[in-house]
Amino acid sequence: MDRRNLRVEAIKIIYEVLLREDDLLTILREKEITDEELSVLVTNVLEKKDELEEIIKINLKKYTINRLNLVDLAILLFATYELKYSKTPKAIIINEALDITKIYTQTDTENTVSFNNKLLDNIAKYLEV
Repeated sequence: MDRRNLRVEAIKIIYEVLLREDDLLTILREKEITDEELSVLVTNVLEKKDELEEIIKINLKKYTINRLNLVDLAILLFATYELKYSKTPKAIIINEALDITKIYTQTDTENTVSFNNKLLDNIAKYLEV
């Protein structure tokens, strides 16, 4: 699976965990996910969910994390994880997250892409400190 598809599939699983409030193993079994790289990646993101949400909260301006729809939250959690823990260039992470937002967001796409771009840029700068 290429990196782009890995990101998309990981975000879909994270979204489902957030939506159903079910445990990851149940969802992986139901979806018959056998890709170990995908399973490990999603597990790592969800294990650090509280930390990632805190980073997102710190960087939200005049907005609360509770107002984010679950699709965008899943995208932001995954992108924040990558910004903090991967060696992938920040611009690539942000651009991929924005491309995925354009495809999957459930709200006004243009405003959501702009919002996520600003937020991820703030998070990238915050993590550089």
